[in-house]
Amino acid sequence: MRFFILFFLMLSVLKFNAQNDLRLISLSGETFEVFVGGKMINTMPEASVLIKNILLDTLTIQIKFEKIKPIDAVIYLLDKGEKTRDKEYNYKVFLERESAAVVFIGSKEIVRLPEPLVPKNTIEKKH
Repeated sequence: MRFFILFFLMLSVLKFNAQNDLRLISLSGETFEVFVGGKMINTMPEASVLIKNILLDTLTIQIKFEKIKPIDAVIYLLDKGEKTRDKEYNYKVFLERESAAVVFIGSKEIVRLPEPLVPKNTIEKKH
């Protein structure tokens, strides 16, 4: 019985700790700033912004371009309506006259690099 409870607990923790990334790309090269919950994500305007370790499946962002008023966008980090884990979602951001639009491009699996193998003791060379 304890094993079942422990297994269920670990499974639920893994499910609720889903972390995804979001990449916003300006295909025209226009730089922009991104705000999530009123907090600025990139410290200076960029044409490509990566937001890492997002726990939510729906994200409301604000994008500020230099020439137009800020726009609000709702970003969905779902795959066919299902929550995902360790995926990078790509959206393109482009200007339309005096406004901007955000369009889904695609998603891919995030490949995390393993920790580097470092020997415990360094080997000293004898002279």
